[in-house]
Amino acid sequence: MVHRVEKWTDSISDWNDVGPDFYITAQIPAATVNPSKVFVVGDGKRYYGYENKKLLSGQKYMIYSRGLTSRNNKVSSIQL
Repeated sequence: MVHRVEKWTDSISDWNDVGPDFYITAQIPAATVNPSKVFVVGDGKRYYGYENKKLLSGQKYMIYSRGLTSRNNKVSSIQL
């Protein structure tokens, strides 16, 4: 997830109304993860329905990573 910010102290208080400065950049299914491959945020490619938009020069971005696991039909979420 990518959040374009004005200042490094900017934060998201309501995840339901984040506007165009926040977007999901990729979904990477566990079966396709390769630990030796580097994922580049802003490469302009599409990943499983999400556009990894090119980042604008001179802008500040906060990058959030989230992992989901599924076990016995239960889904758990962790934010990295």
